[in-house]
Formats: sequence, structure tokens, C-alpha cells
Amino acid sequence: MYNSLCNAYVSYSMPRSKYTGFEIVTMIEVNLVDAGTEIVMVKTYDEYCNLLVEAIQPPFYRVNGLYKADRADRRKRCMGDFYDIKDAVVYLEDLTGNKVNIYSMGVNLS
Repeated sequence: MYNSLCNAYVSYSMPRSKYTGFEIVTMIEVNLVDAGTEIVMVKTYDEYCNLLVEAIQPPFYRVNGLYKADRADRRKRCMGDFYDIKDAVVYLEDLTGNKVNIYSMGVNLS
């Protein structure tokens, strides 16, 4: 089984921008005990393995814009959700002009 846990960070240094950088995080939708579902952000391998068995669909990737420290009312903004990590990478590279390096991808679980 292939591990689709993928996370990335891209700094953004445009002086007039409200953003200091962007991140790609892995998200998994799981069923709640009472009813309904919850979308959970996954950052570690252990979280990924534990939540994957409860997932109701394959993981997806969320691109967040991270605000500069002077923005006290909000820390980040969701820019988009992608079901293919390659689409999230291309989106960020087009947006920032910077190369995106995924730093937690490709663990073989078999």
C-alpha cells in the first residue's frame, strides 16, 4: 500500500503581500461517532496510519495561505483543496513562482 501523506511549505517574500508563506497539508474525512463527518488535518505518520482505517474517502490535499504575524485576527486561509498532490504543487508553483518540495511523501506501507 502506498502512503499518500504529503506536506509542504513554501515561503513567500513579496513585501506588499499579506502572506508569509503557503503550506500543503494532508486532510482525511472520517465518520463521527454521533453522526456526520469531520475533516481532520494529518501531519504525522502515526496520525495518518490511525486515521486512514477510519477514512470514508481517499486523503486530499489542502493549500493554506499563512498570514504575516501582524494579522492578529486570522492565522491562515484555505486557498483550495486538491485530490491529486501534483495539482496542489502546480497551483503553488504557479502562485509563488517558487519550486515546491514535498517533505513527507512516498512511504511504502507493505
